[in-house]
Amino acid sequence: MGYENSFPIRAWLGYLVALLLPWAALGFIHSLHLIVLWFVAANTGQRRLLAGHLVSCWIGILILGLGGGWCRSEGAAGCPDGEDMSRTCLWEEQQPAYKAIYTLHYIGGSWTLAHWLLDGLQLAAWSRCLAEGRPLTLLGSGLKLNGVVYGAIVSAAVLVMTFTWTLFINWSTEEGLNTLAGILLMEIFLVGLSAAVLAVLWRRQSSNESTVVEHCVGSR
Repeated sequence: MGYENSFPIRAWLGYLVALLLPWAALGFIHSLHLIVLWFVAANTGQRRLLAGHLVSCWIGILILGLGGGWCRSEGAAGCPDGEDMSRTCLWEEQQPAYKAIYTLHYIGGSWTLAHWLLDGLQLAAWSRCLAEGRPLTLLGSGLKLNGVVYGAIVSAAVLVMTFTWTLFINWSTEEGLNTLAGILLMEIFLVGLSAAVLAVLWRRQSSNESTVVEHCVGSR
């Protein structure tokens, strides 16, 4: 039994703590866990990938902040039922410019929130990759982390969230937004879970096809 082949538990725990602490400390605002990952990533390609996602998160926060500031400075038209804002009031009472900026404001926030939560679901798997000196993987599937694919998953979560609060759920600040927030968080989780399942299935399919090809070549 080789000790060298055992799971590097201490290194894994060290990386996990180093990533979890900045992630949990309002990481959706600063994304410091991505900066930590950038410093310890296995190769230049993955550092470039992480830098791109870090910049995208900061752009999301910038859109959230600037959009919120504009909406507060301009002020909303009064809502007929006395609430600060609701889905009905947004679409029926507000000016087109206010609707657009308000929506972009929350799309920026949704991007950063979705990225943060999906990152959090992968911290344990990423810590194992770092401890074993391997490239980061996508949603624990074993597939190498790909910036375009991961960006598409985050975009899918943002799209679902945006449709939910703009079209499907009749929310109102008068009634509180806890239910809406819970639904949006659950949607991010479900999109991530669905993507992880699809990634695992894709990896198995690719592995089976490679095995068949190798068998055919070897039998010639």
